[in-house]
Amino acid sequence: NCLNSCVNSKVAKSRVEIVFVDDGSTDNSLKEVLKFSEEHYNVKIIKKHNAGVSSARNIGIQVAQGRFITFLDSDDEINSQTFDYVIQRLLCCNIDLLICNSVDLDTGKNLLREYPSQYRHMQITGKELLTSGYVRGSACGIFYNRDLIINNNILFEESISLGEDSFFILKCLLNAENIWYLDTPVY
Repeated sequence: NCLNSCVNSKVAKSRVEIVFVDDGSTDNSLKEVLKFSEEHYNVKIIKKHNAGVSSARNIGIQVAQGRFITFLDSDDEINSQTFDYVIQRLLCCNIDLLICNSVDLDTGKNLLREYPSQYRHMQITGKELLTSGYVRGSACGIFYNRDLIINNNILFEESISLGEDSFFILKCLLNAENIWYLDTPVY
């Protein structure tokens, strides 16, 4: 479902690059992605030995050519009806981070209750957001300006296997000057 949601979104293929990092999967996912890549020119496949999620995400960052990056796990889906809106928002506002609401597909409940309500409809810096007590445990559901990541040499810490997403997000927030929140569930 993850790959289907990406390639079947209403966004023009020329506006989205999908980087699939296979880090030693033992199921049929690589076979499925190879089939998708034959039908969709915007799908790139990177095959590597299993070195953990941080290593896979770092390879994705290094290979990605787009202006913005987001991360999806294999059990995630993008809401195709709002994805185009997200791209328009990213391109018009010089955003460093766009933090999106998420929905649990099984229950239909919003997952991001912790975003401070006083900042929901305004631009904020990462330091301001951190000062409010904002903490996030998943790198998914955020759109990152690639320049923010590259120019500040922000990568996932491969030597840790618990909290690596939080550490990555913290580094991004410390360097982000223009953060927006999107209450509409995208992921």
